[in-house]
Parts: sequence; C-alpha cells; structure tokens
Amino acid sequence: VYDSIAEEFSSTRHSPWPGVVQFLQDQPNGAFGADIGCGNGKYLLAAVERSSSELNDRKKTVRLAPVLALDRSVRLTQIVRERGFDVVVGDVMRLPYQAGRLDFFLCVAVIHHLSTNGRRLEAIQELARLLRPGGTGLIQVWSKEQHDPASAEPSPYIRKNKGRIAHSDISQVILEPVNDVRLPLHVSGTEFAASDMLVPWKPKISKASSIRGKKKSVEESVAPVTGRYYHLFVQGELESLIALVPSLRLLHAYYERGNWAVVVMKLELNK
Repeated sequence: VYDSIAEEFSSTRHSPWPGVVQFLQDQPNGAFGADIGCGNGKYLLAAVERSSSELNDRKKTVRLAPVLALDRSVRLTQIVRERGFDVVVGDVMRLPYQAGRLDFFLCVAVIHHLSTNGRRLEAIQELARLLRPGGTGLIQVWSKEQHDPASAEPSPYIRKNKGRIAHSDISQVILEPVNDVRLPLHVSGTEFAASDMLVPWKPKISKASSIRGKKKSVEESVAPVTGRYYHLFVQGELESLIALVPSLRLLHAYYERGNWAVVVMKLELNK
C-alpha cells in the first residue's frame, strides 16, 4: 500500500511528534539506536538536528550515534536514501539486527498495522530483543479515542476536519477488494467506529485536474485506492501488551494528539 502512495504520503509527514523529540533529547550522548518503520525518515532528520544542536546554543545538545533505519516500503526507503541516510527494507516481525546492541529504538505508527493481538505482541518482543539491558524504546500507535481522556480536547485529526466531512468523501472512493475480509471503512476526520478498520488514502487532485474533472462523468472521476488496515488502540491496551513481555518494564505511558505511546526499558533478566 505505502509503495503506491509513498510520494504523497511523504509530503504530509514532516513535523515530528513532540513526545518522540523529547525521547530523543532524553538519550545520553553517543546513544546508538534504530528507527523501526522509519517512513520518510523524518525522525532521522530530528536525530541529526539533535546531534548537531551544539552549533546552536539555544537548542539542547544531544549527540547521537548514527541511527539505524528500517521500513517495509521499498519506495519509502528510496526517499530516505535520497535524504542521505542509510536504510534497509525489512519487517518488524523479523528484524535483521543483532540482539542486545541498541541503546534505544523508535517504533512510531507501525504496531497498529498488525492485524492480530498475537502479531502485535510478537513485534514488541522482537523490538525488545534489540535493546541492551537498560536501553529504552518508544512505541506509538493510533488511538481509538480521538479526544484527550484528561481534557476532552479533540485531536488535530478530528479538529482540522470539523465541518468539512461530506458524503462524497467516502462515496467516491473505491477500495480494491480483499478476499474474505470484511472490515468497516473509516470516514476521514471522524471518530473511529470500530477497533479494526480500513482507512482509505484518497489521492489529492490538482486544481487543473479538478477543473477538467467537472467535465467528466462520475465514473471517470472516481479515484480507486487501497485501504490501509489499522487496529485502533484503546486506553490501557498498549500497556497490557507490554506487561506480557517479561524483559520490558513500562516507564511511561501517555496520550498525545490522538495517539497512545509508551516508553519502555529493557531489563537484565537472570540467566
């Protein structure tokens, strides 16, 4: 899916989450980590900015070692290489790295694409394998709750689309059929109706194309897209998965702008 939308997807992914930036800032000087599911590499850029911040006294200085990068999308890894970073194509379920070597990892917007609780747990166990004892990791997933549980503040995803949701947003989207799969289709910018949904990526239409499209029939102007599978996490669900991994200790869990996140630490288990 992401290979087919890589360029447009990348153009919308440029602002790092504040919680992730803070996690990078909290890493000790010289820390060696990995961005698992790096997308277009925006957190690699953030790591470079943190590493070079000693050039600017107004920024906090954090010198990080080179960050390993991996993504499943071939096209997104090409975009990362074009930005000047080393990256490999890989799967979070079978990571091509030695155990116990990392000081930290990022895994942002990855686990929610896995379709069963067992696969999500297995992925977290695989991430834990990479950390040295005392190393830390940040995992972030999309939340079913799109209002902050503490303040009831709507997430930017809901807020920016308020009043703009039209019936045509979904009626003019055709999803490629998937055999034996029946999942509800999410309407962009609305609350999530279920914990497992298909979220369509509707290609943007240029102004010129839009003008020409007025002369076309409805059938000609319909944009076929492939739905992206998401498991929407409810409050406490991610923490419950962490509790099933004996080698990890939960340090911190938080809600940020429509996402749940946890920071975990690798324990040194008795051999």
